[in-house]
Amino acid sequence: MKKTRFNLIIPALLLLFNFSLSSCSKDDEVTPAYGTVSGIVLAYENDQPLADVNVSVFHADSNAPVGENTTTNEEGNFSIDLEPGTYFLRLATLGYQEAPPVGVAAIPFTITAGLTTKLEYDLVKLTDQDVGAISGQIQNNGQGMAGVLVTATNANGDIAYSAISGQDGHYTIWNVPTGSYQVKGYIKAFDSEVITTNTSQAQITEGVNINMTSGGVASLDGSVKFLATGNKIVDVALIHPLTKQAIPGLATTTSGSFTLNDIPDGVYLARASYNNDSLVVDPDFIVKFGEPVVSVEAGNATVSQGESIKNVLDFAVTGAILLEGPTNDPAEIIPMETSAAGLTFSWKAYSSTSDYVIELQDINGNIIWGGFDTTGETPIKNISTKATSITYDGPALRAGRIYRWKVYASKDQNNTGGWSLISMSEDQMGLIQIVE
Repeated sequence: MKKTRFNLIIPALLLLFNFSLSSCSKDDEVTPAYGTVSGIVLAYENDQPLADVNVSVFHADSNAPVGENTTTNEEGNFSIDLEPGTYFLRLATLGYQEAPPVGVAAIPFTITAGLTTKLEYDLVKLTDQDVGAISGQIQNNGQGMAGVLVTATNANGDIAYSAISGQDGHYTIWNVPTGSYQVKGYIKAFDSEVITTNTSQAQITEGVNINMTSGGVASLDGSVKFLATGNKIVDVALIHPLTKQAIPGLATTTSGSFTLNDIPDGVYLARASYNNDSLVVDPDFIVKFGEPVVSVEAGNATVSQGESIKNVLDFAVTGAILLEGPTNDPAEIIPMETSAAGLTFSWKAYSSTSDYVIELQDINGNIIWGGFDTTGETPIKNISTKATSITYDGPALRAGRIYRWKVYASKDQNNTGGWSLISMSEDQMGLIQIVE
């Protein structure tokens, strides 16, 4: 069966909270207090093991790098010891699409002391193999800086590739098409120099070191409006306009008004709501006014949205579609075990909905069933239903694999024949693991 992929996912609103790094030493532990994540990485097209794949670990609740990294062996296997908690992995190597792809919310996993969590990943081979990599260190006063978003932007300024610096400040941006790029770092309260470099096919351009200096001083006030729901604590963050990744540290939580401080000069997008809080950003708000663009120059911040330019950042959030099953518990990001036989997804009815759109993603973030076809001028719903449940009839699901399903609420526009999205389920819900 042909494997179909879609490159655009309706905004998942991936956000970042304040990040922190663990400095505990395993040698200081008197009793075993670590669990293990182990797994195998295979080529998607032929299930052959992939060696030398870089595996990086991030905290699921903050997107901050843990500092524990490794590479797969000749059999495609890897293993990392971690403190109990919730994490996600990023995998990258030359010639294969990063997992998960940039802009796609990673599927998290939970580590329990004394236990091993086993995962399996498939990397998709890139059609264009004319790619290289950029590597270096993010530095401040000669010392490595961890947790910095590093981007390489092409000469036209419309495409960017990225990585997050590790605990020692080193980074590698993989699979950058050959050409000239401007490399820059992003993190709260620091400005970055910009280095121009070139990539060559199948080569790693090394020594692209970026110096960061204190200087982010802008502040931005804003508020969150709650539609048809009571006020709750939500998160707000600034993200890179091309990679759609959160800028480390430029985030806060609020139940109404908020302030973001220490914003460096640059251009950002602003987004809200990430945790399982039964809220999502109102899709209609984005459709009508566009995503808020935050521009910071000489320490002054302005917000443009559509034709409006102002000095404050405002959001509207609405209730999320609540999933009934199968799904993880909102308080625990642990996939629910379920059988592929007769697999049926169900959810609670959402007010004013004309129909629902369903999608299923694999652990890499690839849509393997449903979702939207965005190859034309107008998105097309691949699978929709007026009911509040649907039985899965897509490609065979593999035992042991983790998947995530989502549902979107669509509302017909009177007398126009068009439609708009009015809500969706949350990114960290709908996690399932297929069992025999």
